[in-house]
Amino acid sequence: MTELYTSGRYLDENPDWHDRGGVLKAEVLANLALAHALRPEKVVDVGCGGGLALRSFKDMVELRGWSGVDFEGWDIASAAIDRARRHTTAGLRFHVGDWLASGETADLVLCVDVFEHVADDRTFLRRLAGQTEFALFRIPLDDCRWNRARPERLRELERRYGHLHHYHRKAALERLTAAGFEPLGGVYHRVPPDLMRLRSVAMDALRRRLFARWPHLTVRTLGGWSLVVLAQSTVKA
Repeated sequence: MTELYTSGRYLDENPDWHDRGGVLKAEVLANLALAHALRPEKVVDVGCGGGLALRSFKDMVELRGWSGVDFEGWDIASAAIDRARRHTTAGLRFHVGDWLASGETADLVLCVDVFEHVADDRTFLRRLAGQTEFALFRIPLDDCRWNRARPERLRELERRYGHLHHYHRKAALERLTAAGFEPLGGVYHRVPPDLMRLRSVAMDALRRRLFARWPHLTVRTLGGWSLVVLAQSTVKA
């Protein structure tokens, strides 16, 4: 699957490299980090894509008291880093490459919509747990009854977005725990979809109404949300 990202095919399918939701993702990540009073010296975004989420996260936490923090974004796709480098500023740098292979460590890692793309997600997470103290994950919850009833949707998630794994909430948390992370807090998160068709508008409205009353059941049944989790490594020396 590495070829999907390094060849330019992913950019062809996703021209904005998902920057459309970058600010909203940064907001929920920042709120969770600040709520748990994290004070890292080094933050690394693994699989940073177009960089907007990391730049927005940096701006938000600095406005609320973080200072002197070193921020880095890493991605194996040079096309993504070409976009991300537009966000370079004091204390924020971007690199092409595999951060895990670098052997570097961080106090806090952002892993935003990433490990569902990795064939061996278990090994990826175990290695990540050995190179950071804390991690903020955003995990798409593709495994819902609505998607299972439409196999073509799951195939599209793999073809267009490179999702090799489809998680529900319990499976995602178990995957983190098995890799050596202790979840400290989590929330559902959703980037509102582009609504171009009447059917899409109706489905979006139904999801939101049901979620307001039965969040867990709605996510497990209809999907449309991701899980944002702050976790602490239990294996880092």
